[in-house]
Amino acid sequence: MSTERDCSRIGRIVRAVAGTEEDTITCDDCYDHIDQYVELLEAGESPEGVLLQVQRHLEQCECCEYEMQALVRMIQSMQESDDAPPTSGQG
Repeated sequence: MSTERDCSRIGRIVRAVAGTEEDTITCDDCYDHIDQYVELLEAGESPEGVLLQVQRHLEQCECCEYEMQALVRMIQSMQESDDAPPTSGQG
């Protein structure tokens, strides 16, 4: 199992080196826009402008991708809570 993880990590590093461009953004920049990016994904829209840079950064940065996935899970959990039938608090 660690071999698969190592291969995945090596692949990510290779993509990061090969995909480095002048318009890459930092983790802080990514974090500043990650909520907008997730909202766009939830709406089924494609990223443009700075959000396209966020997408590229997420493809290369495991830490930021993890943060994005955590945000997605949190939003999905909140949506599931909103969709759940109300429970009677009175007995």
